Amino acid sequence: MKNSIIICLFLILFACSKQEEEPLVVKEEPEEPIEDLIEKEELTEKPIENENFELKFLLEDEVISLNTENISILKSYLSTFDDANRKQVIEQMELKKLPLNHLYLLSFSCQSETCSYLLLDRGNPNRSFLLDDFVYIKDITVAPDKNSLIFVMEQLDTDYMVSFYLPEWKTIPLQPSVKLTQHKRVKSLSWIDNDTIQAEVQIIADNNRQQLEFSLIKDEKDRES
Repeated sequence: MKNSIIICLFLILFACSKQEEEPLVVKEEPEEPIEDLIEKEELTEKPIENENFELKFLLEDEVISLNTENISILKSYLSTFDDANRKQVIEQMELKKLPLNHLYLLSFSCQSETCSYLLLDRGNPNRSFLLDDFVYIKDITVAPDKNSLIFVMEQLDTDYMVSFYLPEWKTIPLQPSVKLTQHKRVKSLSWIDNDTIQAEVQIIADNNRQQLEFSLIKDEKDRES
């Protein structure tokens, strides 16, 4: 009897361990040329698996699979649709490879030109992060040390910047803070060093342009002050 209990516990722990290790982003080597795969996708319907919602995206030189079992936001979003409508919203999604090879940006739930954006990491461990909803990402730039990204987003006829710090896998503040206080456009961005960027900002009302510097607040103590 004791042996049976031990075996059952072992099987349960093994199953849980396998589930936790299952990656959310998988890069696959295409078995056929990308051109042939794209042609087949256009000619045939790909079945949707309701249980796992495993999605495949054909990029220029690779096939990327997303396992939504480990992306709760995306799984919840897809589960609100029936099979026919789910197929349509999946077709409207777009996956882009970012300048850092292990990072991808998924746009979904798009309305007009605005979407929700998920940052996905194919590295170890696999991670995802919802950047924002109902926005349009106009530009992305990577810090020289490749530890930070700046996203330029458009919302409500104005631009703003979001800084993302990869070592902590979260957004961090900019100093001075960038708020939606007036209609403005971020015309260009350049890195001064790993912690500082220079932005050319245009105020729409008077067409005035300013060169502004922003610092990424990476220290926890500085964020709290």
